[in-house]
Amino acid sequence: MDSLILWIIALLVALLAISPGTSSTVDESPAVAARVTESLFVNTEEIERLSIASTDAGSTYVASSESLFVQMGSDEWERVGDAPPAGQIVFASDDDDLLLVGEQGACARGGVGATLHRSTDGGVTWQAEPESDSIKPLAIWGDSGLAVGASCEGLLVSDDLGVTWDPVDSELLGLEVTAFAVSEGDGRVVLASLTGEGGTSRLYQFDLEDPTTWSSAEPIAEYWGIAGLAATGETIYLASITGVSSTIDGGVTWSTNRFGLEDVTLERDPAIDGLPADLDPSAYGLTSIFVDNGIPLLVGSNKAIYEYWSTDVPNADSATWAILANTNLPVTFFAVMSSGEAILAQSGDSVLVLHPGPWEQPA
Repeated sequence: MDSLILWIIALLVALLAISPGTSSTVDESPAVAARVTESLFVNTEEIERLSIASTDAGSTYVASSESLFVQMGSDEWERVGDAPPAGQIVFASDDDDLLLVGEQGACARGGVGATLHRSTDGGVTWQAEPESDSIKPLAIWGDSGLAVGASCEGLLVSDDLGVTWDPVDSELLGLEVTAFAVSEGDGRVVLASLTGEGGTSRLYQFDLEDPTTWSSAEPIAEYWGIAGLAATGETIYLASITGVSSTIDGGVTWSTNRFGLEDVTLERDPAIDGLPADLDPSAYGLTSIFVDNGIPLLVGSNKAIYEYWSTDVPNADSATWAILANTNLPVTFFAVMSSGEAILAQSGDSVLVLHPGPWEQPA
């Protein structure tokens, strides 16, 4: 954790240095100052799956093709059991022993999902929920029994730890959940982007502790394609095909930054203007974002990880984002190791490691 604190301190120092002075030069520094290890290995086993916590947690779970490992605040990984069943792994930040794993199918594309499984002993054993087939878990809380998941029906919620599920809003049935995040510091407030067949996505915010508001929820943003989401308090971050956007008023107004991301973002949103002719959609757009202490530090795309840079000149005409590493596969989400030693990134079937260290432009 000490190294993560040092990153944050370095970032805050850089931000405090920003002032409307008379300097004619731009002093640039990366926010994370990281070097990238190709993939994470634990006990010589290559890690394939990174877990997701419902919010900030004191543990980190990772899985190889053979084993499940946990790290609880130290640098050491402990093997807790065999590899979990297929699918995405989530665990409760208020109960480290409570985990869900599962995967939705490809819906209209005919793919097969995986049965939801639950563990109450930290992944040592797993119990199948045969009535919850093809559900991808997104978050779970042990104290309330709430869980959120995605299926071909859309966004689902459970109040019994994933035994039974209901749509969050019947009016939103059939829309694909393409992005999800739990708002830090806001109890059970979640963000979900739901995408229709034409590629238009709408961002919703739900308070899971107040079910009466679910059916009346209105979208707070509309954009094209897939995106990354994060929220801290009243600030919401959306990393999409037009860059990194943020709002502090619930989506009434948004500000967007794409400096340094021009190669993977578009100036105008295809949801409004349509896709430009001869454009390959898979080459554009952001897929994930990592925010710490309310500051966006990293974003992922379909082929790379980008790092936020700060400057000593407000609105400087220089790149705010710089490429950190090429991945060639989508970066779907980030997580901090519980030891604070590194940030982890899920990219395809690999978990990449971002260590603090001298920043180097990749070849």
